[in-house]
Amino acid sequence: MPAGRFYHARMMYAVTLGTFIINSMQFFLVSKQIGPKVIMIGRMMFDVIFFILIFAVFLFGFGVIYQATMYPNTEPGFPLFQNIIFLPYWQLYGELFLEQFYGALPDDCTENIELYSNGTMDRCPERNQINTFVLAVYMVVTHIVLVI
Repeated sequence: MPAGRFYHARMMYAVTLGTFIINSMQFFLVSKQIGPKVIMIGRMMFDVIFFILIFAVFLFGFGVIYQATMYPNTEPGFPLFQNIIFLPYWQLYGELFLEQFYGALPDDCTENIELYSNGTMDRCPERNQINTFVLAVYMVVTHIVLVI
C-alpha cells in the first residue's frame, strides 16, 4: 500500500477505534454504581455545548482582533483561519506569546512580502499598543467566563 493511503487508513482506524471505545461506555449503563453517573455525564454534555459556543464567540472575536492588528492585509485562506483560532486558544492555557505582541526579532521574521508569502520566513507582527490592551481584556474576560 502506498504511504499516502496508509496514512489515511491509519487515521480512519484511529478515529474508528476512538469512537468504539467511547461507545463502549454503554456497557456501564447496566451497573448500579456507574450507570447513573454515565447518564449524568451525558446530560451535562448538553449543557457544556452552550458554554463552549459562548466561549467560542469570545475566542473567535479576539482572534480576529489579534490577526487584524498584528498581521494586516493577510491573504485569506486556511492558514489565516488557523491563526485566528490558534493564538487565543493557547492563551487560555497561559501561553501568552508576548514576543508576538511586542514584535519578534528581525532575524526571526521578515517584512518582505515575497519571503513570507512563499513560506520561506515568518511574517513580523506589527507593533502597536492596542494588542497589549486587547490581551489584558481577553485574559480578564476568559477567566471570568471560566469561573462562571
